[in-house]
Amino acid sequence: MTGRDAEVLWLLPLTEYGEISKETLWNSLEYFLKTVVPEAEKIGMKLALHPNNPQVESIRGISRILNTVENFDRVLNIVPSESNGINFCQGNFSLMGSDIPALIRRWGKAGKIHFCTQQIKLILYDNDNTKISHQYQKIAILHLSFAR
Repeated sequence: MTGRDAEVLWLLPLTEYGEISKETLWNSLEYFLKTVVPEAEKIGMKLALHPNNPQVESIRGISRILNTVENFDRVLNIVPSESNGINFCQGNFSLMGSDIPALIRRWGKAGKIHFCTQQIKLILYDNDNTKISHQYQKIAILHLSFAR
């Protein structure tokens, strides 16, 4: 999501569900994980939660809880299991102000990074090697994904 898209979100009204608190989301996520992780274990499936994007506290009244490293640690501790893990989106974790290499070492060593994504933006230039102005610039995004 671009910064421009995020700006538009603040102009939109609440969703039909009204405001949803962080506590409600944590309770729902805990119920989900306690129900699904044991079933995933039975078939050897690895679950990988992706961080919220953009990194904001709420959108249209719906709180966001997957937006800090501490919250991901909390998720991993709800149901400690080899099946409960992370989609390590380096872009989103870097927006959290995280030390990416340290997180990769910590969560990687613990076997918690089940999927990894990285976006690389390629800025296009015109024929005379001049960067195309922002207004007309087309950015190609190469989305690299790695499964463990």
